[in-house]
Amino acid sequence: MAGIIKIRRLTQVMLAPVVVILVASLCITAFIGLPRYGRDDSFILYKGPAAEVNGKKIKDEDFNAVYLRYLQTYGNYSEEATKNDVLDYVINQELIAQAVEEQGVEPSREEIDSFLARLQQYYPTEEEMEMLFLRTGVKDMKELEKLVAEDLRQQNLFVRVAEEKGVEIPEERVKEIYEVMTISHILIATSPEMTEKPLSDSAALAKAESIYKRIMEGEDFGELAKENSDCRESAQAGGSLGRNTIVYFRNKYDQDFIKTALQLEVGEVSTPVKTEYGYHLIRLDDMRLAEGEEWEKEKERIRNELLVQEFVYSDKFAAWLEELREAAKIVILDPALRAYRLRLEEKWPEAALAYEKAIKDKRYRENFQIYLSAARVYKEMQDYAGAMNVLERVPKKHQEKLEYTLEKARIYHADGKVKEAERQLTAAEEKAGENTYDLNQILFVARELELTEKVEQLEEKIALIEEKSRAEQEETERLIRESMETAETESGTE
Repeated sequence: MAGIIKIRRLTQVMLAPVVVILVASLCITAFIGLPRYGRDDSFILYKGPAAEVNGKKIKDEDFNAVYLRYLQTYGNYSEEATKNDVLDYVINQELIAQAVEEQGVEPSREEIDSFLARLQQYYPTEEEMEMLFLRTGVKDMKELEKLVAEDLRQQNLFVRVAEEKGVEIPEERVKEIYEVMTISHILIATSPEMTEKPLSDSAALAKAESIYKRIMEGEDFGELAKENSDCRESAQAGGSLGRNTIVYFRNKYDQDFIKTALQLEVGEVSTPVKTEYGYHLIRLDDMRLAEGEEWEKEKERIRNELLVQEFVYSDKFAAWLEELREAAKIVILDPALRAYRLRLEEKWPEAALAYEKAIKDKRYRENFQIYLSAARVYKEMQDYAGAMNVLERVPKKHQEKLEYTLEKARIYHADGKVKEAERQLTAAEEKAGENTYDLNQILFVARELELTEKVEQLEEKIALIEEKSRAEQEETERLIRESMETAETESGTE
């Protein structure tokens, strides 16, 4: 079950943006793609092969595109765990891609053109479109069209599977997305929440009626809003409250306010409407209701987007991915990735063998983390000689690291060699000097190994160093204050 949750978490965060991020928010501006990478990133790029899915190898470029996105999102909390999560994701993506091919869910020309048209509405200038190209890693409109087509294929697959799995979207939800309005207003406030000098009820009404009369005589609504409205958020925008769904306005604004707005014709201005904040003059700038030819054309598209959103954030999606994985032939080719998975499954002998192969692999000969992981697997097997043998093979440049010495202490302690474990911690302590960060790491291991005397001694040492540091800081601050006071005095006498 934990594996399913992990797969779903990563997939939900990083699934193709058009299908999840865009669909989930119904906002084209979220279409950002996976980042490109170049020479500057080469030090962290993965070199495969990682795995094979139904006979098809995962490409290094596909792995790295996701790997870099993952690092941006979560950071590199553990190289092995990070790469394992990324491997799960790219395997899922390959399975989905293969399902797309099998299902034949090609988007229509109309679907592609419609999506591109919506993109161009949100990226109207040449510079904005160039930025979109950069973010998605494409060179021109032709490549962008191919990317959109790929993501629409995936969306079409999800729609089909969601329907097969019984996911349903009530038409009312589709209407809530489709129905939008644009409203402007002028507020003459009676509430101190809106202005420092609110008017009395009668004075506010009189002023609102006066402004209404001026609008009816042909004066500009927007200019009157800028001059008179006590709604600071909208006044400078000519009274505009923007464009949003009718549901949004119903939930956010006073019901009498919205009821009045919905009864207006487009372009019509209401007489003064009272709310707890004062009197409003409301103008309906635009409204789109779920009716007519455009609604009939758009409702299926919106339903499908909501259907995908509902599906990918449900247990049904995770279960479907598991079905694909169980039916597939998945071979982990990278010995280090294979070893980590075996370790998670607590298959210690198998994990040890895989780690030994990884250590011999040129990709991992200098990788300190792989040696540590291998040693820990031997420790779990209670093969302490094997664990020490692994540490002895660690490249010399890594043997100076604090973590190396601490791992030796853990192994000695597990083997019943407590005094030797204490000697390792003492050696680490001497090397740490007065570095409290390192000393706290040593203290953590001492507590883990329940070495009471060592714990007390380290706690006392750290406390003394911290107290000395505080005293030095206070003395430095005192000297700075005295220097500043002296400078001020000398400046005053001049």
